Amino acid sequence: MKPIGIIFLGGNICIFQKDFDRIYIPCVLCTAYAGKLGFANLSSVSVNDFSGGKMAARKLCELGHRRIGVLSGDYKSAGPFCERFGGICDTLSEYDISAVEEVTEICEFSFRSAYENARKLISEHSDITAVIAMSDIMAIGAVRALGDMGLKIPDDISVIGFDGLELADFYTPRITTFHQPVDRLAEITVKMLIDMIEHNDEASHILLDAEYVRGETVKKRGGI
Repeated sequence: MKPIGIIFLGGNICIFQKDFDRIYIPCVLCTAYAGKLGFANLSSVSVNDFSGGKMAARKLCELGHRRIGVLSGDYKSAGPFCERFGGICDTLSEYDISAVEEVTEICEFSFRSAYENARKLISEHSDITAVIAMSDIMAIGAVRALGDMGLKIPDDISVIGFDGLELADFYTPRITTFHQPVDRLAEITVKMLIDMIEHNDEASHILLDAEYVRGETVKKRGGI
């Protein structure tokens, strides 16, 4: 039996650029934006990662942080890391903060990689007062590393993550993060595909905002 529609969960946009033109049935890409690809049978629903990056950087800047490090995946390729990094840079430029790449470490998506790269980041840039981690996994690895280096969180250094994983809410200290509305993403994805199959709807692309979740890892610089 041949499928009449496909839902893709995330993935590297570059793969779709190369191979998607061989697929002709309705498809929806969930958790990654496909609007720039221009395929008539590919819709997408995702979090606005560029906006999320901007919000994370703005939150820290509003709290007085000016020396902000970044733990990221490969932000030079297309995808969420690229969008989030772009948003971070955009906001920091508004505060006349440049050379963000100098205080950015590339991590694998794992606790250990984040742990090791957080130690490297702070060892090389001891004046950093806050770290933006591109995922909660990275944030948790960073918090452990900074604690092992003798730093108090958030008194000495703040850490903010992304995704809103349940684990982040039960970690000690509770991770301050940006929550992705997973249930809403799933609901819209299914409805999109059904409408494309049953009503021949044209491809559309929806971006949802991440929600700031206050935890225990972010603090005003020099304040309470």
